[in-house]
Amino acid sequence: MCHFISGIIDKKVPIKELNSVAKQFGLAFNICNNKHITDQIDKNLNYIIKSSGNCDCGTDFGSANIEKDIEIKRSKKKDLEKFRKKGWSETKIKRWLAEKDKSIKKVERTNDLYKKDEHAELDTWISFIKIVLEKLDSDYFGMMLHWYTGGIDTEKFKIKQKSRIRLTNLDKEILLEANEDTLYLIDNK
Repeated sequence: MCHFISGIIDKKVPIKELNSVAKQFGLAFNICNNKHITDQIDKNLNYIIKSSGNCDCGTDFGSANIEKDIEIKRSKKKDLEKFRKKGWSETKIKRWLAEKDKSIKKVERTNDLYKKDEHAELDTWISFIKIVLEKLDSDYFGMMLHWYTGGIDTEKFKIKQKSRIRLTNLDKEILLEANEDTLYLIDNK
């Protein structure tokens, strides 16, 4: 249904502290209690999800590896049939269609930026991660992109790979070429 950016942070960093830094960058996070994912990460880490209230469809993160027109190619008809079978009301379906159209427009805007090689969103992420690792008591900040077809707290998927990146090596190209379902662990060591 939608892309969402999630990640990890040391449990010793209070979410309130993380969000005080995140707020400076227009970001916010919640702890995500998806047992399927928390079972795949170290017990000293919190699994977190961006809590903007919107999906992350069209994000620059991983955009070099995301099919550019994924929103357009997905079969709306098939999705609508599935939602009706699940008992969704027509009002809920109309809301979903409106969000889908918003996502398509967001993808188009992102593609325009991509063509111009302007990736301000990635500059924001890099600046945010630098401050998190330098100012908060965390050994890592992790990021992951996943295409959710179910609930954020219940979606079952496997973290395909864990990739460690030194903060000094973190750049836009790495974030642009991120793969879905790969957990990028950025460290300050």
